[in-house]
Amino acid sequence: MRSSCADYIRSAADDKAYYEIFFQMCRKFHINWATATDKEKAFITEVTRVTYERSRAVQSGTSPDDIRPAFSA
Repeated sequence: MRSSCADYIRSAADDKAYYEIFFQMCRKFHINWATATDKEKAFITEVTRVTYERSRAVQSGTSPDDIRPAFSA
């Protein structure tokens, strides 16, 4: 039971970190999510993903070079 609680806490912290980056990217690129076009939403989602994954890689001690580049399939 203890590991599931730890997993929940870790997941909640990850979600918080993701959304902090998400809102930071919206502000940086002057995009209001509520009125954004599909193209703007896709852009913010991808920039947030890459930034978040690179941040996680650095925190875990792995190379951020292993992260899938932005806008690649």
